[in-house]
Amino acid sequence: MLLDNRRLLPLIALQQLLLVLALWPQLQLWIVAVGALTLSVRAMMLWRGWRAPPARALALLAITGTLLLAWQWRALGTLPALINLLWLGYSLKIIEVRRERDIEQVLLLAFFLIALTLVQRQSMGWTLAMAGALWLAVTALVTAVAPEQKQPWRNAGFSLLLALPLLLTLFLVLPRLPPLWQMPTTSRALSGLSEEVAPGDISELVNSSELAFRVTFTDGPPPANDRYFPVMRQELFDGRRWRLSAEIRQWQQAQPMQTAPLQASAGALPGASYEVIAEPQRHRWTLALPRPRVVSGPVQVSPLTTLYRRDRGDQRISYRVTSEPTAPKADLAARRLNLQLPPAGNPRARAHALTLAARYPDRAALASALLDEFRREPFYYTLQPPQLGPDGVDDFLFNSRRGFCGHYAMATAFVLRAAGIPARLVTGYLGGEWNPRGNYLEVHQFDAHAWVEYLNEQGDWQRLDPTAAVAPQRIEGGMTAALSDEFTAADPLSLQRYRNWALLNQLRWWGANLDYQWTRRVLNYDAALLWQQVGARWPVLASHTAWLILACLLGVATLVGTLLLWPGRAPPQQRLWRPLRRRAARLGWQPAEGESLASWCARLGSLVPLLARPLARCAWLYRRWRYAPLSPRQRQRVWQQLQRRLRQTCRAWDGQR
Repeated sequence: MLLDNRRLLPLIALQQLLLVLALWPQLQLWIVAVGALTLSVRAMMLWRGWRAPPARALALLAITGTLLLAWQWRALGTLPALINLLWLGYSLKIIEVRRERDIEQVLLLAFFLIALTLVQRQSMGWTLAMAGALWLAVTALVTAVAPEQKQPWRNAGFSLLLALPLLLTLFLVLPRLPPLWQMPTTSRALSGLSEEVAPGDISELVNSSELAFRVTFTDGPPPANDRYFPVMRQELFDGRRWRLSAEIRQWQQAQPMQTAPLQASAGALPGASYEVIAEPQRHRWTLALPRPRVVSGPVQVSPLTTLYRRDRGDQRISYRVTSEPTAPKADLAARRLNLQLPPAGNPRARAHALTLAARYPDRAALASALLDEFRREPFYYTLQPPQLGPDGVDDFLFNSRRGFCGHYAMATAFVLRAAGIPARLVTGYLGGEWNPRGNYLEVHQFDAHAWVEYLNEQGDWQRLDPTAAVAPQRIEGGMTAALSDEFTAADPLSLQRYRNWALLNQLRWWGANLDYQWTRRVLNYDAALLWQQVGARWPVLASHTAWLILACLLGVATLVGTLLLWPGRAPPQQRLWRPLRRRAARLGWQPAEGESLASWCARLGSLVPLLARPLARCAWLYRRWRYAPLSPRQRQRVWQQLQRRLRQTCRAWDGQR
């Protein structure tokens, strides 16, 4: 069972290609190169007769690769480093296969890599791709064990189909268990907003077309100009960056992490609520409409009246939220905190703020006047603003006048505070794309946005978005409407480039909806909810869940075992002769032990002389079909002749009897 079968190596190569594509964000380029090199050397050994590399060379390569990974360990993170180490061992083992046990280890590593990939990627497309990789791996195993089989992929597919009932039963009836161990952390950068914001940070997210979250509303989506999803509220400004307050950071540190469940409760959505499926983020903050109240799910309301995840933030979660009718009033500490400014810096902006405060004593009037300045003066909304100097607010307001939403929001919050009005920066998402196929809102990372909240005369936080004054099309039509040329250039591979292509846009919506339904109905499924419903309907069964699960598993195992033990269908050549055998058996003329088919036909011909010639013809056709060196077309023609002759012989038998 060596790796010298010419059908086996291509199977392993195809499976390796699928795994490389799936694990590409985690794999280092040089690790992939080592895998390609070892596979190429193995192919040359098979087709060109190259000698196997010496064991010392393989050992040196393994030690060098391990040392390089150890050197990169901190930069990669524990989980990516372990994945690369496993791939290195898998690649080197392919070239080292010499014994029967070696190929078993190669395929065992392949099974482990497939499982590890499904931990990382769980979308519908990647699940199907890994199912294909699993089928290739099982086919390779069948080819290695039984190289004489002509169609090993059929046996591999049959084996996987036999395992499918048990897999579905485990998925449907076994509740999700808390993890027995915690996955190692990764240093791979996740997309999302940062807890600290400087000019230009928000515009960097526009380069990412990654999905941020999807929302399903019971009463339809809010209007486009009201789709503000706050995530964080930064209240400290150090002259360059806006940060979370010290009180909020202390609150963060006091929040424990939850491992399960990570899904909202099942069933219909309550009225005036919405369900969010949030993708992994770089932090534990997550989004909701203003004034959220949690209905279900692994989130909680923070002191900033935004949502905070109970998990680490590196998994997909779902939760259900509704909105409170009113927001809490700001206390005296919040008023003082949101008037904080550095003691020096940006003198022109401070002077301008005092001028506005003297001219407009009413806070709403001052905010409106500030927006009018943005509309009236030559300010530009762009993804490529110039670099700002030490006094960034002054440089932006009076010199460059070119910026993204973060520039405008930070300058507005600074001027309001300098004018004596409590204000804070809000970062989150704005807009999104409505998917008519699935009736949900889809928001990507390029929909990230920054705006301002200031304290009005009544003591309520009032939203103020300077982007609406400079680029109103950003509010109504999204990023593609506001910056179509710059946005298209930011991510040339994004499917958003083809929104104006009707057919491609429909296909994009269709694919996104398939993945959304897969996430809602498969990835978010938990059998615990099923057993809760069973217990509510039949209370007598509520305390016997474990026995019911065991009964389901035993029932499926019995069904699969019965299918395995059920007598298989006879080969075609046996089924073809069965009618003649049945007629001969009625007279006691069935074939004797060890008697060939030709001898039996000759014996029947001596017993039934009228059928001697047809029986001899049938025996000759059978030998020709079975042993003659025929082409597939000729073999098919002989098989049809044999079928016709046997039917004629059976009719003649019945007629003479």
